[in-house]
Amino acid sequence: MRSEEEIRYWIDLAKYDLGVAGSLLKARKYVYALFFGHLVVEKMLKAVFVKKHGTSPPPTDNLVRLAGDASIELSEEDRDSFAA
Repeated sequence: MRSEEEIRYWIDLAKYDLGVAGSLLKARKYVYALFFGHLVVEKMLKAVFVKKHGTSPPPTDNLVRLAGDASIELSEEDRDSFAA
């Protein structure tokens, strides 16, 4: 898969998951909405990784690692939020 296609792939998945998260919030299914929110952030970080490195991202759901691998500096507060 070319880089542009892979970036679009991750963004499209993130957009879909964001819609699911919104539906879950409306249904007051907060735990599941939070889970899908995590998926949205994960997939967007993977898109950034591909954009910066031109290769597929590592197969992880660790947001702190993905941000670091994508060369995104996190504040201590963001790092704590991502690690929770």
